[in-house]
Amino acid sequence: MTTEKKARNKRYHQGLLARWLGLLLLILALWLGFLARAPAAYQIETVAGTGEPGYSGDGGPALQAQFLYPRGITVDKAGNLYIADMQNHRVRKVDVKTGYITTVAGCEKGKDKVCKKWDKWVVNRDETEIQATQLQLNMPNDVAIDKAGNLFILEHVGYRVYKVDTKGVIKPFAGNGDHGYSGDGELATKASINPSFGGISVDNQGNLYIADRFNHRIRKVDSNGIISTLAGNGSAGYSGNGGQALEAQLNLPEDMVFDNDGNLYIADSYNHIIRKVDTRGIITTIAGTGEKKKYSGDGGLATEATFLLPIDVLVDNSGNLFIVDDMDHRVLHIDKKGIIRSIAGNGERGYSADKGDATQALLNYPGKIIFVREPHNEDSFIELYLSDINNNCIRKITWVEEDKDKDKDKDIFWIILLVLSSLILLGTGIALYYLRLYRHPIVQALSADTSQLLATPLEQLAQTKRLLERTHRLDTVLVNNEVPVKWLDNAIHFTTMSNAQRAALLAQRLIATAKATENANSFMLKLGETFPLNLSRCQLYFPPANLPTQDVVLQLQQDEIVFQNVLVISLEASQQNALRPHGEDISTRWLVPNNRELTELLLSPEPIEVFVRLLANQLKITNLSPYQTRGGVTKDSSFFGREKILAQILNREPMNYLIIGGRQLGKSSLLKRIERHYQNHPKVDCFYLSLRKDNLQQVKLTFGLAKDAPLLT
Repeated sequence: MTTEKKARNKRYHQGLLARWLGLLLLILALWLGFLARAPAAYQIETVAGTGEPGYSGDGGPALQAQFLYPRGITVDKAGNLYIADMQNHRVRKVDVKTGYITTVAGCEKGKDKVCKKWDKWVVNRDETEIQATQLQLNMPNDVAIDKAGNLFILEHVGYRVYKVDTKGVIKPFAGNGDHGYSGDGELATKASINPSFGGISVDNQGNLYIADRFNHRIRKVDSNGIISTLAGNGSAGYSGNGGQALEAQLNLPEDMVFDNDGNLYIADSYNHIIRKVDTRGIITTIAGTGEKKKYSGDGGLATEATFLLPIDVLVDNSGNLFIVDDMDHRVLHIDKKGIIRSIAGNGERGYSADKGDATQALLNYPGKIIFVREPHNEDSFIELYLSDINNNCIRKITWVEEDKDKDKDKDIFWIILLVLSSLILLGTGIALYYLRLYRHPIVQALSADTSQLLATPLEQLAQTKRLLERTHRLDTVLVNNEVPVKWLDNAIHFTTMSNAQRAALLAQRLIATAKATENANSFMLKLGETFPLNLSRCQLYFPPANLPTQDVVLQLQQDEIVFQNVLVISLEASQQNALRPHGEDISTRWLVPNNRELTELLLSPEPIEVFVRLLANQLKITNLSPYQTRGGVTKDSSFFGREKILAQILNREPMNYLIIGGRQLGKSSLLKRIERHYQNHPKVDCFYLSLRKDNLQQVKLTFGLAKDAPLLT
């Protein structure tokens, strides 16, 4: 193939490949476009707060209000949202119907207000009822609402929990204002608690629970106002799994929640885990490894995940858990199988992606989560409120389900288009594959001339067979060359055979016998009586592939080999190339076939003729002359030069030949070989005449020529 033609073929294949890749990219873009039409599973939007720190907005839309470190949140039965605006010392309410914001607890200083005196809060000193909006709060940290609509407020610094009834009247509910630990079994208002940055929650029976953070306990205030401890022995640490919760160690727990079955879930914050206390009081870890580390394990078991600071936990009626990892700026979801996934926040601090994919949003130290509406028994999670503390806003996370009936016809069109495009792509890919296959140089060469199989380098036979099988041309090529598939397989495996197997195969091909010698790499090949040259044996030598050329030559020059005819079979390319000049040197008796000649020797239907030709090309004439042998002419074909004459006559279309020669040229054996070859040919007649003086007339008569016809010019 010319260089110009190769270049054209290369450009042609490059063009096909470019078109196929273009089609692939187009279909990929269509698929991505189709997938992009589906909304994100979780979306996020801001529902309250401008993001600017401050205090403003009461009486107006919540989105125009300012907060300062909003932390705890809760909702009532109607869906109204309550926010512990911590550093504004207020609790604020967003009306679900109007979206307007007001203050429901906490106030500025004033004559008509109840205010702080030194480090105590003067509350209800004269037994009069105080409205929540008349009381100065000290950094309200969390809020909760019971079924009756009573609002509970936990103070960060005041070490109290207040209760605001449905009339707006506020009273102490738990804590005596002193930070410490005391009071179990007594009225909660007489107990000492230390819940700074802790949380509160209410169960369905109206019991209040306090994450008594710095006491490393979870405490309960029942409907009679009596306080007790549910979990934690008061010592900071991590222990107790599988035992009673009261004997376990917690480490600054920040929040807790109950499910419908009465199981308690605790955000054991500084142990970096979520723990569960069942109805028997047994505590276990259900999420986190206990290692303080950025969130990892998405899509895996929650017990193998890591957290930085899980500060809040929430459970829905289906048993799904939701966790806020404050320091990793994420909200996480654990399904009923225990698999954890991130549903909001990407782990980076900031503010972004409002009204977009929640998993790509930037959060800034998220605090508490609560369901947008109070769950009912048949409900599971639909929407969550989230306090985005350092972004000074409240955000809503929504699970978005695609409307299956919306744009149904368009979806069908897209699906059909994509399926058809994919089929076209697949078909084009298959066509390109087979086009490249049929245009492969080996396939093209053998399609043009099947006899090229016998000239294929030995190392290419396996590839050649695969290509011919895939293009369904193997049988044709083998039949045209009179090569059984077993011969081809033997030739393919020749390189991996042992030396003994190679010697046996060559002996079989040459109708000879192979006998091992003392050298494991050498065999004596005894040729059969029908071998057409006056040669009875030949040495087979397989030099080790890693043996340097000079060492191979030294082996061949040993006394037991040097005076013998040696067939050197080297399968290592560099070694073979280095040995070839030695084999072509007529001063040696070495024959070093290359890989093409080895293929012909292993595949040709006339392997003996191939071997004879190789011998004639590379060995001394005197070594094959019948007159240089000890026994004289013992075979009717022992004549050097016979192969050349035979090749000119037998391998061409029938023509008229007149062969005249002296007796010493071995003409008898030559003519008998030609006569045997053509004895059944319908267009050829062979005549053997002994020419003596004055009997050229006999030649004329034999060929039907006139007596005066000239034979020589």
